[in-house]
Amino acid sequence: MRMEDPSAIRGSFVGEPINFRGLVYAPINELGVVHVFGMVAAELGFYVEEVKASFPDCTVRRFTERGFLERVFVEFEYNSLNYLDHEHNKSPYPCNIIVCWKHEWTMCSYQVIELRKVITRLPNPPICRPEQWITDLIWQPKQN
Repeated sequence: MRMEDPSAIRGSFVGEPINFRGLVYAPINELGVVHVFGMVAAELGFYVEEVKASFPDCTVRRFTERGFLERVFVEFEYNSLNYLDHEHNKSPYPCNIIVCWKHEWTMCSYQVIELRKVITRLPNPPICRPEQWITDLIWQPKQN
């Protein structure tokens, strides 16, 4: 029995075209924000230690002005206002940074990284054919 493609059944929804480093469309949810952050974290000076499905979503290290690495807790949200909707602000251990696609929380007292603005200032090289050794690492089913 052939399985139907789930996206064909439910429909496929995407964000606006951004064509950023192989990502064709802008995120439309928190998982998309996690993906984009993973694409640019090193360039923003973050060393990712942990990503998880509970609050806070991510633990990173970043350099301080004195050159030390400090531990920082990150919460991913599609919109910074979702931080309030999820009541993370009531946690006794709040995050240090909110990483979001859209920042619409004007009274926010946290550091915010709005990725839709960040990526406009980062290099965006064109996609090219992968080198052969990379292609060789991708498992291919045997042809009959």
